[in-house]
Amino acid sequence: MPFGPLPCTHGLRNGQNVVATSGHRELFAVSKERRFDYFPGVAHEPWREIRNMSIPVLAAETDLLLYYSTPGYIFTNKNNKKLADRLERGFRMALKDGSFDKLFYNHPEIKEALEQGNLKNRRMFKLNDPNLPRETPLNDKSSWYTP
Repeated sequence: MPFGPLPCTHGLRNGQNVVATSGHRELFAVSKERRFDYFPGVAHEPWREIRNMSIPVLAAETDLLLYYSTPGYIFTNKNNKKLADRLERGFRMALKDGSFDKLFYNHPEIKEALEQGNLKNRRMFKLNDPNLPRETPLNDKSSWYTP
């Protein structure tokens, strides 16, 4: 059975059957029609969505984990190199002194995901992200959360 489309290119390029919808909200309507078995989402999303949606068959999967690197970026004006450098330096400092981890692991949605998601004890399937730019620093382990 196919899975839902978030994000569609990840499933297709990783050998999965994909059902497409026009957007995130439409996933829930399509799931009521049982056109797919599951749809992947960000680890902190399912509990809020289950609470907020009235779809009796909607549940968070408890054993599997589809994993792919998903970077978050802060964009600056390309002419403001000073700001970009300062943000990069501040981020590296926060990683080094532990303040980034303190903020990250204490964020309410991250805490809920880690507590309820039991990510470290799931069977993990690593997917390739075909949309990542070549410059993405995938080998810099300090910048990525990996269960």
